[in-house]
Amino acid sequence: MKNSILKTISFFTLIVSLIFISGCGTVKVPIKVTHPAEINMAQYKQIAISDIRGNMGQAFSDGLKNRLIESGRFKVVNRKRMNQIMKELKLSQSDLADSGNTIKLGKLMCVSALIAGHTEGNYKETTSRKRGKCYKDKKEYSCTTYYRKGVFSTSGSIDVIDVQTGEIIRSKVLNAVHNKSTSAKDATPPSIDKGSLANAALSDNLKTFMKAITPWDEMVRVPFKSDTNIPDLEHGINLAKIGELNEAIKIFQFAAKAAEGNAKIKPNSIAKAYWNLGLAREYSCDYDNAVVAFKKAYALNPKDEYSKEIKNAQKLKAEKKKLDEQNN
Repeated sequence: MKNSILKTISFFTLIVSLIFISGCGTVKVPIKVTHPAEINMAQYKQIAISDIRGNMGQAFSDGLKNRLIESGRFKVVNRKRMNQIMKELKLSQSDLADSGNTIKLGKLMCVSALIAGHTEGNYKETTSRKRGKCYKDKKEYSCTTYYRKGVFSTSGSIDVIDVQTGEIIRSKVLNAVHNKSTSAKDATPPSIDKGSLANAALSDNLKTFMKAITPWDEMVRVPFKSDTNIPDLEHGINLAKIGELNEAIKIFQFAAKAAEGNAKIKPNSIAKAYWNLGLAREYSCDYDNAVVAFKKAYALNPKDEYSKEIKNAQKLKAEKKKLDEQNN
């Protein structure tokens, strides 16, 4: 009888806990954030990809050309035009290692910036084995596990050169590493697709370089908070999920004010309403008012995440200023 009562109490305790967890938790809403490029390329409308040396140079050059065109921010000069001018100047690819020749070529092509550099790829594969115990039909036997590991790494750097001044306005080091392992018991392990590793490393290098010269997007999982004491927070979060941040702001603002006027609601619950209000404003680019809301949340419940988000809002505000300059 006693055990039955204890089990019943434990069951109801579990149910109550689950209700509490579902009602008071964090809901991470994906929101797209656009970050500025490392340098402002707004004045460089027409560019050319000069010689990219190294065993991955051609692949990088081809991939870069496609991404530059897809960005819609640059006009990329045709490679045939470059080869024609090089022929007229009696220049070979090796001559482009001389910055003077590169700048001369750029001016004759009527471009404002040239991209040049080098990138190398290296593949290394290792094998090993290990004795151990295996089981088949519940019987133990000695076996050997054979391992194969492939590592593809890249090195190099790519420069962006201002044709008028000859100045390197950005130099980006390219380092990427991708690996894969296979294994087999008492047999040769499956081979590794070197090409897929090389393509993955190339993709990483292209992303790295493009972030240096073009704005880029990131999906951020924004941590809104729900609370059973303030049901309207759930409504606001649902609006944020479908991208209606302006409507969510209205809900969170109303919920925060109403909660402040309710003596039964504790400060830490009210702080969640101001936290959500701050996030909705922050990701609507209303950074100053977001900071005001975060400071209010921190005053009600001094949690580190509330104070840290103030710095993040200030960082995003500075990025937005750079982004606006780059879009002019």
